[in-house]
Formats: sequence, C-alpha cells, structure tokens
Amino acid sequence: MNGDRHSNESNRRRGGAEVRGGDSTVARRRAAYPFLLLQSPRLCDSCSFLRDSFGLSKQFARHLVLVVLVVLMTVPWLPAFEQQDVIVVVGAPGEPEYATRFQAWTAAWRQAGERAQATVHLIGGETADQAEDADKQSLQRAIVAAATKKTSPLWIVLIGHGTYDGRTAKFNLRGADVAAPELAGWLDGCGRPVVLLNTAPASAPFLLAVSRPGRVVISATKSGRENNATRFGGFVADALGKPEADIDEDGQVSVLEVFLHAARAVEASYKQDGLIVTEHPLLDDNGDGRGTRADWFHGVWATKAAADGATVDGIRAHQIHLVPSETERQLSNDDRTVRDQLEQDLATLRTQRKTLNDDEYYRQLESIMRKLSAIYQ
Repeated sequence: MNGDRHSNESNRRRGGAEVRGGDSTVARRRAAYPFLLLQSPRLCDSCSFLRDSFGLSKQFARHLVLVVLVVLMTVPWLPAFEQQDVIVVVGAPGEPEYATRFQAWTAAWRQAGERAQATVHLIGGETADQAEDADKQSLQRAIVAAATKKTSPLWIVLIGHGTYDGRTAKFNLRGADVAAPELAGWLDGCGRPVVLLNTAPASAPFLLAVSRPGRVVISATKSGRENNATRFGGFVADALGKPEADIDEDGQVSVLEVFLHAARAVEASYKQDGLIVTEHPLLDDNGDGRGTRADWFHGVWATKAAADGATVDGIRAHQIHLVPSETERQLSNDDRTVRDQLEQDLATLRTQRKTLNDDEYYRQLESIMRKLSAIYQ
C-alpha cells in the first residue's frame, strides 16, 4: 500500500446558502401561481376585505394581494435532501467481550442514522438464521436492493473480525464469510456513491478490491497482515456524534473527518497504554486503491504529494456527510454538484502550485473562490 499524498492551502468554512436552480418549467409554473390564485374565491374575499377595511380601490387591492403572493412565492423552497441508506453488518463476535463492544458500536450507528433520517439496515445483530450463509445472503440482497440510481451515498459499515490467508481477505460473518472480491462484485452494478468502512482486522485488501472513482473506502489496517483485534471501529462510532471531530467547524462531520478523528484516536490509545500500534487505517477516495494515512493530513488537507503525481485523497470524502448541516441540506442537487466539482478543481490547482507563476495561480484561485462564494450567497 502506498500511503499518501497532497500539499497544503488552508481550511475553509462554508457559509449560508441561497437555494437556486431548478428547471425552467417549474420556474414558469411558480411564476404563474399568484395569477391563478387571484381567481380563487378566498383571495377575492381578501380583496373585498382590503377594500372595505382600508377604503382601497378594487384595482389597488388586487395589486396589493398580488405583490404579497409574489413575495411569498419567491421565498426559496428547501430542496429535499435525498435519503441515504446505511447497511450496518455485525460479524461473528467470537467472545462475549467483543459481542458487547460490537453492540455498542452498532447502537452508535443506529443513532447517527436516526439523526440523519437515513434508512438503516442491520445485518447480523438479530437472532441468527438456521441457514449457514443467511447473513451473507442478507448482505448481498441489501446491496442489490440499494444499488439504485439515487444520488445519495450508500453506506456499508463492517463491524467485526477479519482474516487474510496471504491471497484473499475475508470479513467474518456468522456462518459463511464474505471475501473482498465477492463484496466488490456485488457493488459493480451500484449506480450511486458508495462509502465502505471496514473496521475489522486484515481489512486493507478490501480497499484495493472495492475502490472505484466516486467511492470512499476506509480500512482499519494498512495491510492484510495487520490481523490483531482493532480499536478503530469504536473510535469511528464515537466520531459520528462528537463535536470535536468537526475539524473545519462547519457544523457537520464528513467521512474524512470521521476517518482522521478515529485514526488519530487509535494511535493515541495505543501510546497511552504503552503498546505498539498494530493497526494503521487508510482512506481511498480517488479510485486508485492505494490509500492515504491520517498522518499525511493537516486539518482536512493532505500535506504531501505522491511521487507519481497521483490525484489527492480526501477531497471527495470531505464532501460526504451522514448527518448534514442545515446549510448543506439547503443546497440544491445542482448547486451541490457544482460545489463538489469546484472543490476538486481547487485541489487540482493546489497540486500545480509549483508549475504556475504567481499571477496565473492567483488568477485561477480567485476564479474558483468567486464561484464557490456565489453558491452560498
């Protein structure tokens, strides 16, 4: 696994949003509403009330009601934030200690899902089916059912143990295990963004197998040979509802911030216990399957670049939030798409800093920042 990349600029905070966009047909219909409503008996009664109460002419009263309606109709409508799907998979615990631990982590995901108004699918936490591969089949069915053309992310969270035999990594389910290539195959037909968090030991091969453009994949380890029980899943669950995990203080915790908070907490916990760190989480969101470690980031920006000039990890992961802020919810899908691309452009520009003269660099930087500001004005 290659750790990692990038160069620094500075963190940015997102301001208030103005909802814009929508197709022209909707706009024309909305513009016609005031005139249609003026024909309703109730509003005709309103005109009569104004005439009688304030001595207004019939024409002026109608104009006054029309103005009020136009103002009301131009108040931005909040776009519906498309519901996310979260599949939480609890593997075979083995020992009672791990069963208790996994239950607590699962509860944290359920609570976060409720706050996000997401659909949470739990696999492995209920009474075991008699079939040997029941959990495996349930996971496959859940993924296929969620592999729609929705624009919201599909989250898959693996909580449990894992193994690696030198060739194939597996996540240990109750009954038949699921191998990394199998999970990757089930996701091949998925037409929506995917966030996979494998918090188990020996999880790094899942990152290589599942990684694709448009996906965020996180593993608890940097290789399949890091196969001791992991702490990463607990700190991930903790970060979901922890204000301190909001590194850039924009009122929401992105996938990147969850990763950074949890990875740094893992290292701190081993040092506090006087132990050698046996797990090194990785994040991949550029589709190259290599992964980046948390110690390559300063704030939410990666501060080092890959030797081969690969694009940076972290940008896409910072654009996805399980529990979005009100500002994020108010963005239309069109504005969010434009915003995400501009942030990708900004990241690309940062990698070109040494090859551009100051005038050209700041000209492009100003252009991107102006477009970003326009989205939130």
